[in-house]
Amino acid sequence: MAFERKLGNGWQKSLVALLVVEPNRLRESAEYEMAQLVEKQPGLLDTVAAKRIAALEAELADLKTKAERLATEIEELTGEPATSIG
Repeated sequence: MAFERKLGNGWQKSLVALLVVEPNRLRESAEYEMAQLVEKQPGLLDTVAAKRIAALEAELADLKTKAERLATEIEELTGEPATSIG
């Protein structure tokens, strides 16, 4: 290719890759997309974080309920109280 012959080998190709390929990879990343969305909608990150926190809190409550139910079942089956993991 004529373009490659002009560039030659070595650092010039690396520089082209750095200047052309890497920015494209950055633009394709989820982090870049999120940064662009947050720039356009400043409160977006807070909204997404609040929704994620609420979902995690709901999941935690559900897991605690399941753990309590299992502890009761263990106690009924073994006749001994279930021990806590942490």
